[in-house]
Amino acid sequence: MKGQTLSSYSNLIQTILRADYKIYAVDEYIREKPEKNVVVLRHDVDVNPHQALLMAKLERSLGVKSTYYFRYIPRVFNESIIKSIGEMGFEVGYHYETLDKSYGNFPEAISLFKNELESFRKIAPVKTVCSHGNVVRNKHYSGLNYDIFKFSENLLEECNLKAEAYLNMLFSPLVYLSDSIERTSNPFKSVEDLIRRIEMQSEDDINYYILFHPCLWPNGTVDSFKIKLKKTIFHTSAKMFRLLSKGRGCDNNSAQKTSLN
Repeated sequence: MKGQTLSSYSNLIQTILRADYKIYAVDEYIREKPEKNVVVLRHDVDVNPHQALLMAKLERSLGVKSTYYFRYIPRVFNESIIKSIGEMGFEVGYHYETLDKSYGNFPEAISLFKNELESFRKIAPVKTVCSHGNVVRNKHYSGLNYDIFKFSENLLEECNLKAEAYLNMLFSPLVYLSDSIERTSNPFKSVEDLIRRIEMQSEDDINYYILFHPCLWPNGTVDSFKIKLKKTIFHTSAKMFRLLSKGRGCDNNSAQKTSLN
């Protein structure tokens, strides 16, 4: 969406609150199961945890609590920031991608999932997890990271987790919105469009499930330029990868057989 800045994000959150919506973190929504005036707010921290901390501080100043899912990679798994956001009262979750890391090998992916989850729980109590989606995927597996829960149906219980943020959400009463740079189905061209829509629907029985990436909500002109440059690089890389994949072809069946043995 156009106009994504921390300032416009503040305006959006205040508009949501003025429209008498209550904002829920993922675990809170699953626990309370509210039916009206609902906004479930989640943040996937794919890069730049420092921007996530800025967004969390802004939300705290507005009296809002949400969920922050962190990837387990060196530039994102910042123990100090994760701990700080958790101590401010936000839900901290694990943004896993172990099936990608394991090149489609399910047993290896599940073992890695448990190990990384344990590392998170040394910092904060993790109640829910969320799959990370890579548009440019490895060629060994064409599925999604949350397929590990389909392969191992008792994995949630084994890991003492309440939910997976895609698989266990009641999507039917929720309108799903995302600022993801590869998403083409978002009907809102700008933050102002979304604000106007919420103002118009304040009396309607519409509930929202919103995913915002902190790294896409900059704090100034320089940050905005960097994000536009990253988007251009991302779209170009993804397009080239898809073209190359079509040319080579991928033997996903053989990868599946290997992973299930």
